[in-house]
Amino acid sequence: MDDPARERRPSRIIVAGAAVALVLVGVVVALLVPRTKPPAGFGARAGDIDPTTAVVLYLRIDSFDAAKGTLAARVRAVPGPALPEGGARVVVGDDGRSELKVAPGAPSAEQSLVLDVDRGSVSSYPFDRYDLEETIAAVPTASSIPPGGEGSTTLPLQIIGTTTAAGFSVSGTAGGGDDRTRVALVLGVERVRPQVVWAIGMMAVDWALAIAVVAVVLALALRQRPWETRHLAWLGSMIFALAAFRNTAPGNPPIGVFLDFAAFFWAEALIVASLLALVVIYLSRSRADLDL
Repeated sequence: MDDPARERRPSRIIVAGAAVALVLVGVVVALLVPRTKPPAGFGARAGDIDPTTAVVLYLRIDSFDAAKGTLAARVRAVPGPALPEGGARVVVGDDGRSELKVAPGAPSAEQSLVLDVDRGSVSSYPFDRYDLEETIAAVPTASSIPPGGEGSTTLPLQIIGTTTAAGFSVSGTAGGGDDRTRVALVLGVERVRPQVVWAIGMMAVDWALAIAVVAVVLALALRQRPWETRHLAWLGSMIFALAAFRNTAPGNPPIGVFLDFAAFFWAEALIVASLLALVVIYLSRSRADLDL
């Protein structure tokens, strides 16, 4: 006579194993996801302005578009302790794409600025990293010679940088020569750790579901499990469910990034192949073999 307790034992083992797996996943996520931190900064600090500085440039990074490789920022120049009486103008980039004018007691108006990355591509998502470098210089207002040109006179400049770009961590340095007359602004942009952890989890889920589908179809093909028509509906819905799940990737990466080639495309291919194999099994077996 069959023991009912023995029949219930496998289901209890499965439930216990699933609970342990969920606890382990929770522990890993808690360790990998950092606590909320205030926005990072770079360059000088407001309380550390050198008395020989002519202009202080405030640079605030608002957002970063990984698909376009552009960084949106706002800049504002304020007078420094050593600003000349005639004022100064701040030139961003060797091509002078942005220029701010500042006079004693009169800060410049805030301007929007778009910077292009020099290195990095969204195709490496979620492990993409971007680097950019810009040259920023301050010159007397009366000077018509561009910074770096022959005979140009530059003024000491310091940068105070902050960032509020959602989903990205921005680190950087703003340094130059001993006279700080031409500042090389070097920025590095990468995704915050919670986004990376979530994307890795998505890849793991894609592979886990694909392997589960293949295992079910193999069990049916080897007659280890009885045929059920709902398997067809299950696999058909899985194709679209994975696509919808992929669209929840943080940052809305375009199709064709590392996430897709590492997991999503493979998972979809395995599920489609499994569905086709299931249809072949259904059509090739008799009604008796299918146990309908």
